[in-house]
Amino acid sequence: MTVEPATRRAARVLALAAGEAATDGEATIGTAHLLVGLCAEREGVAARVLAALGVGVAEIRRGMDGMDGTAERDAPSLEGRALAALGIDLDGVRQRADEAFGVGALGRADARDQYTPRLRNVLEHARFEALGLGHAFIGTEHLLLGLLDEPDCLAARILTAHNLSLAQMRAAVLATLRTVTPTRKRFSGIGTGQ
Repeated sequence: MTVEPATRRAARVLALAAGEAATDGEATIGTAHLLVGLCAEREGVAARVLAALGVGVAEIRRGMDGMDGTAERDAPSLEGRALAALGIDLDGVRQRADEAFGVGALGRADARDQYTPRLRNVLEHARFEALGLGHAFIGTEHLLLGLLDEPDCLAARILTAHNLSLAQMRAAVLATLRTVTPTRKRFSGIGTGQ
């Protein structure tokens, strides 16, 4: 099974996040920028859940000002963690390849390079969330669920600083999904062996 590209709303959220990072003068897009994008989009499942919980753009920006985002940039990627478990130092491999063959020799120059390692993890979690829910798309709800799966990211810390538990938010997303008319394509046969 594969997940289709992001919905228009999810793509808009990523564009809004990029705009927020640019406004902040940041070279990379982090999870707090994604959270701003999820709120600013206003129509998706994530925006509805965040609004119902009293989370808005202004609150997120205040939280961004009051917290250190260093962990966003220094977090190991999911790929890096998996390789480290096998005894492979991904950063060391990249450095040696750059030294031997020139910078960027491993061909990692793509749109995702503008994302912090934590945001890349969130996007991967979002894909897993979509698959787990049997969805053939990544929507704003999956982006928010993916963010909640990365509890040490800046956005999750901002949310918990507002006395919101990540479990409470996850339950709110899933409850909202149950009320949404299923107009999008779902995988069939998940869990049935088909």
